[in-house]
Amino acid sequence: EVAVAEACNGMRMVAGTNDRFRIEILGGARRVLEDAKMGAKVQPDEIKAWNVERIARTHVSTRNVIEARINDVPTRPQHPAFDGLLVGSDGQIWTGSAVIPHKPRVWTAREERGAPKRAITMRAGLEPIAFGDDWMLGRERDGDGVEYIHLFQIGR
Repeated sequence: EVAVAEACNGMRMVAGTNDRFRIEILGGARRVLEDAKMGAKVQPDEIKAWNVERIARTHVSTRNVIEARINDVPTRPQHPAFDGLLVGSDGQIWTGSAVIPHKPRVWTAREERGAPKRAITMRAGLEPIAFGDDWMLGRERDGDGVEYIHLFQIGR
């Protein structure tokens, strides 16, 4: 399954497919960032963690059905090349690593040709909403599902 990610900021829009690293930049001069790099292999403990999380989010009235069938759900053999795409307020393109339950996630700022420029590691459950040249706005939920918004200073 190929997922398409889109993000925009003002007149700059980016769209990409994450089965391999390919991002198209629209607005101004059209460019394509590509890399042959594929995502890492999915590990059995990661599948188990996803299944536990999926069951926990299921309404109690259907939980038995989900638990009985969860192992029949097909999984990808590898993680996506990126899982998350944002355009910062400064126009910089950010890509997120695969979401793995209870594990930190890396978001990488890209050079104009797509090479990594800088990366930040975020704690599990923290999802970026916006990036600037030296800040990141993120959202996370507590155990009760209450959302919190955080503003972080990040290095340039």
